[in-house]
Amino acid sequence: MGGEDKDLKKKRTRSPVFVGIGAFTLAIGTFAFWPFITNLDHYPSLVHIHGAVMGMWILLFLGQVYFAWRGQIGTHIMMGKAAVWFTIPVFVFGLAMGYHKVARIAKAGGRVDSARVHYMGSFVHFIQFGLCFFFGYMNRKSKDLHRVLMVYANASLLPPAGGRLITNYNWSAPLSLGLLPFSTMVAALVYECMKGTWRSVVLSVALFAFVMLGLFVELEGSQWQWFAGFTEMTLKWNLMPWLGDTTYGNINEDLPGV
Repeated sequence: MGGEDKDLKKKRTRSPVFVGIGAFTLAIGTFAFWPFITNLDHYPSLVHIHGAVMGMWILLFLGQVYFAWRGQIGTHIMMGKAAVWFTIPVFVFGLAMGYHKVARIAKAGGRVDSARVHYMGSFVHFIQFGLCFFFGYMNRKSKDLHRVLMVYANASLLPPAGGRLITNYNWSAPLSLGLLPFSTMVAALVYECMKGTWRSVVLSVALFAFVMLGLFVELEGSQWQWFAGFTEMTLKWNLMPWLGDTTYGNINEDLPGV
């Protein structure tokens, strides 16, 4: 009886904050990409696959935090094992979309300098997500570190959704990026400050800065000369030869902040 009472008390003390983060991410992310979702026939299959992969990832994240909150750790672990394998399509289609963006715009005669932001972003998200997920998995027996690393692994994938709020709805950059990814990181940081350990707070602050640095590199680094040269080199490889000289959307987007 004592053991059962202890388990029930432990379940009641678990915070639903991360379930809230997952549900908020799913809701705002769906809204951000709603113009795509309602016009699927206007976009190529790669966009459909990438959207499905990212949607499934958010659902997987939401499921994991939900079962952790409910104390169903066995299900949480089972979904975590599935998530390890699911990182492969996240990586593959994330990088493919970055190259697809810059290649299709280059072939259509659009602004490659603006498209490079998305291309650089695919590498930034690859590195940030990969590092956070890897170390989160390796620290899965340390609940505080595992929790922080996985939350920020998810947050590192969210800037494109914030960007879509800007391009699809003409919302300001501070508002759009404030919703995704910053609001999720703020919620996680506040939780760690209130209920976490000293090391989870330190790690959360460090990863918050890490994601912000990624945004800077995505915007400014995409215009660095070495990356411009790298982009031109990879365009010459013609990794997507099926792309023609016509494409969809605005091929002459201004650089963010200009």
